[in-house]
Amino acid sequence: MKRILSIFLSLVLTAALLCPAAAAANETDDNDTGWLYITLDPGHGGDGAGGNDSGAISNTYGYHEADLVLKIGLYLKEELETYRNVHVDMTRSDRYGTSATAPLSKVENRVLYAAEQCSDLLVSLHLNSAGSNQSVHGGLILASNGNYDPDCAKVIDAVGTNILAQLSRLGIDTSRGLVKEGSHDGTRYPNGKLADYYGIVRYGVENNVPSMIVEHCFISSNSECEQFLSSDAKLRAIAQADARGIAAYYGLQKKAPGEVDVEPTFYDCRHHWAKTSIEAAASAGWVNGVSAGEFQPNGTLTRAAFVTMLGRMAGVKDTDYTTSVFRDVPDGEWYTSFVAWATENGIVDGYGDGIFLPQNNITRQEMAKIMAKYLNWKGLDTTPSSEISSYPINDLNTIGGWAIEPVCFCYEQGLLNGRGSNFAPQANATRAEACVVLCRLQKYVDAQSAQPAAAEPAALAG
Repeated sequence: MKRILSIFLSLVLTAALLCPAAAAANETDDNDTGWLYITLDPGHGGDGAGGNDSGAISNTYGYHEADLVLKIGLYLKEELETYRNVHVDMTRSDRYGTSATAPLSKVENRVLYAAEQCSDLLVSLHLNSAGSNQSVHGGLILASNGNYDPDCAKVIDAVGTNILAQLSRLGIDTSRGLVKEGSHDGTRYPNGKLADYYGIVRYGVENNVPSMIVEHCFISSNSECEQFLSSDAKLRAIAQADARGIAAYYGLQKKAPGEVDVEPTFYDCRHHWAKTSIEAAASAGWVNGVSAGEFQPNGTLTRAAFVTMLGRMAGVKDTDYTTSVFRDVPDGEWYTSFVAWATENGIVDGYGDGIFLPQNNITRQEMAKIMAKYLNWKGLDTTPSSEISSYPINDLNTIGGWAIEPVCFCYEQGLLNGRGSNFAPQANATRAEACVVLCRLQKYVDAQSAQPAAAEPAALAG
């Protein structure tokens, strides 16, 4: 259930604090494989003009595709959430939809919405039409030609095959199977290969979100309208078939009666290499999300934010200190009390001229200095155990003199790792990396506190 956040998202990714090899190792260690995130896209509707995109219409029965697939989508969401550890988002939950569904010509919005939810799968729900031709019938799935992201295409094929098998059990003819259609106008993927024709599929694989279009049956067919679409019970049966197909591929298990799932705190950290540290820091109350369920782990970190996190870890309350000595840290800000605490206890310094620069992104060497000063405040010695010149850091001479000992100490104790053979003292930190650092720092303090005090020499004993 891997998911890489869409390249279209607006977050700015910053360089990692950890060395590349260490980061790569951690990326698989922390992955949450227990949850499946699915986005359902009831096709049409929500066109930004009062939900006027009805999609195909049955001339005989007057059914509108947009209305029926919305019902199927709502039933499908209900059914999928009877399985353990499944979270379902919808591009629309009514006829009007949101910016994600307005209009259908901007189909990439629907995929970007799924990517923003870190979805493992996007299923776009539709009904087919062939005008007045009553002989055309059956269901099919529009899948990827595999020209851009073969792994993504394999997921689409496998899930789609399972869904078709379940729809067939309802009596729907699924002999057309998986339909893969290349671009009609020669549109190419970034790798130069022919793109998929259908936008949901094309934008999905470009954003590493396995995305498919399920054409359940023909709304233009009177016989299929009567057999499969003429009641809510029949629409629910289609949704349940879709759910069984998805569940079969992912190996989902039904919840026990009364069983309630507990979702990860932040949906955008489910597969992040620092998930464990982020969850731990949030659970301890050291960090908050930026909104409900969102942490933005790769977002940059300001000096004010890091000092606030550190203060919370130390047990400081936002009412303990009320007055700052820095003219650019006004009273009443969310970080004021924590900056005042850190200043009063010698943990942070300003930049001279009475300024702290709270909104500046914190650098690695600034973080090391603050961490060392925090440990000093805790009564711990942060003197490096070796000569400075002996540390295997290639860019040692680029570290500020004021930070050289803290950097070497943090490097030596594993509180801050290098980047390859460098330390990159001027690089900025991310919110995720701050959580890792805080957890390491707390663990180090706890370990030092657990060590027995050194015994007095016999000559000095009572």
